[in-house]
Amino acid sequence: MSDIFISYKREDRPRVKPLVDALAAEGFSVWWDVGIEGGAAWRRSIQVELEAARCVVVVWSALSVGPEGEFVQDEAGVAKRRGVYLPVAIDDVVPPLGFGQVQSLPLIGWRGRRVDHRFRELAAAARRTADGAPSAGPAAKIPRSARWSRLPRLWPIGAAVLGVLIVAAAAWFAFDRLAPSPPPTRMAILPFDVAAGDPVAQSLADGVVEGLTGALDADRIETTSAEAAARLHGPDRARTARALGVAYVLGGQARRTGDAFHVTVHLDDPAVETRLWSFGFDRPVSQVLGFQEEVANSVETALDCVYSARKQKDVRLDRPTIAAFMQACATQDANRARDLFKKLIDRAPRLSAARSTLALADVIAAGGLPAPQDQAARAEARAMALSALALNPNDGRGYAALAILTPWENWTEREKLLLAGLSVDPDEGFLNMPQARLLQGVGRNHEAALYAQHGSLLTPLDDGLSGIAAKILAQDGRFAQAKAAIERAAQIWPGSDNVRSDRFRINLFAGDPERALALLKEPATRPSDMEADELAAWQAVAEALKSKAPSAIHAAGLAMSTAGANGKVDVTDAVRSLAALGLVDDAFRLLEHPPRGSQIWPGHLFTREAADLRRDPRFMPVAATLGLVDFWRSTGKWPDFCEAPDRPYDCRAAAARLVGAR
Repeated sequence: MSDIFISYKREDRPRVKPLVDALAAEGFSVWWDVGIEGGAAWRRSIQVELEAARCVVVVWSALSVGPEGEFVQDEAGVAKRRGVYLPVAIDDVVPPLGFGQVQSLPLIGWRGRRVDHRFRELAAAARRTADGAPSAGPAAKIPRSARWSRLPRLWPIGAAVLGVLIVAAAAWFAFDRLAPSPPPTRMAILPFDVAAGDPVAQSLADGVVEGLTGALDADRIETTSAEAAARLHGPDRARTARALGVAYVLGGQARRTGDAFHVTVHLDDPAVETRLWSFGFDRPVSQVLGFQEEVANSVETALDCVYSARKQKDVRLDRPTIAAFMQACATQDANRARDLFKKLIDRAPRLSAARSTLALADVIAAGGLPAPQDQAARAEARAMALSALALNPNDGRGYAALAILTPWENWTEREKLLLAGLSVDPDEGFLNMPQARLLQGVGRNHEAALYAQHGSLLTPLDDGLSGIAAKILAQDGRFAQAKAAIERAAQIWPGSDNVRSDRFRINLFAGDPERALALLKEPATRPSDMEADELAAWQAVAEALKSKAPSAIHAAGLAMSTAGANGKVDVTDAVRSLAALGLVDDAFRLLEHPPRGSQIWPGHLFTREAADLRRDPRFMPVAATLGLVDFWRSTGKWPDFCEAPDRPYDCRAAAARLVGAR
């Protein structure tokens, strides 16, 4: 049974395929009739899938609403009868008689980008329908919330690719929309200037422009058509811009010199013929594809940064204040950003976003500071988060900062803060990803994967979070999707140790130890911070999982046990590896007697390779020491393995016995 059945007119297949691909990338199993032979067998296959699908997305187009679309209309009727009908429109058409009661979600002109708010609404509606909620079409639109999706690892990535520039654009938009009589707010994106006869540079420039256009559209900032934008090259640019409703013009140049590209992008105000911002950077030719994707995502990331200024309606900002906000958001160095946010708070003391973002910056900086400064940064973070929420109870990042400051083993309090934040700011990336991690930690992998997927869309330029999302997908058994996600991350951030480490682990534990070994052997793909003892232990595990020879397993177990005990390998990674090798007793020895000062991350206890640990009678007592049993009992929400048909025992009864024995 598929999650989603796609009903469409065959002639529309090229336009429907991006929708199929995007839904599949969301984790849905999607059925459509590609590759099925015609005749009676074709009709039977369609009938079976149509009757079984948990959601039927009906694509209304100029063809499917007409006389030749009778099959689509019949399928829509079946879906409506079953209560799983979800209509979308790819043309400006009226659905046939009998289907107008449910509003179609418009995807006219959709470019296939999953960050587009229209697709996000469709994905949410499809998930509700597939989960058994009443089918009533797309949900009512929720105002886009303020978010800064670069966090929690914002400065190591960040502004290197158009961050400053696009933040500037978004902030000017934010200011204009707050003004009493706003001027035109459309943006025109001009084709980049490229040296004649350089097809690679032209392809790069075209990809950047397309990505920028799609990202701005996803954030509901209207852009002009390419034809309209071309008119701005002519005389009297200011008058043309006014006629087109254009407030700002984005353009740039792309040049190739040897093996590197140099790209400059600029933002202009055509009304006064002023260049507001410009930014340039270099990138190796070999990374052109990753660069195009990163640029498109940078737009989304940077735009989100300043939307927080628009959320608080009782604060009016002047242009210098917005400029200071942009500068602080775009700064790559965490400590420098903290200083800038403090100056911004002095300038605009009632701006909650400045306080909550400073709180997050404090949290990020704290981990790398000496103990006294660490404590001071955390105290400041708590004070800033609380004051932000006092000014604006809908400031999601204030809740996020408080949740991060809460010890991870305090599951109940941390989830309370995260859910409170998500209730007022559901599209805050820095709430979605921590909630995914919390659910992973308590063994609810299916739910964790949903939050992780949503969070990865909201935080597309964070290498660490991209890796976490891929690992959670793998933990939920979605290995192909996890591998695709981590390979994409490796293309964008080839030098990131976070990505390299996650890429190796996903391949190792997803059943491809040979690939994992190859990644470890190459310096270009091996984490640069992996020391010799750790490397030797991981190589031994990969070799043992590849050969399955008893002698290799014994040697790998000894190496990993030693590395875990002396802190050369994270203790939870060591436990996970020992479980994968089938060395259950060795794994429990580390779980029950971890090295002093180490912490067990329970999320790894709910992976596929740890199934033997969960079946063991020693598992529930270990879970109790980690605070999990009390959390499960208090919430009534149990880990996935406790609800599975093949569960090894009654988790509720086992938990009750533990509590009774205290």
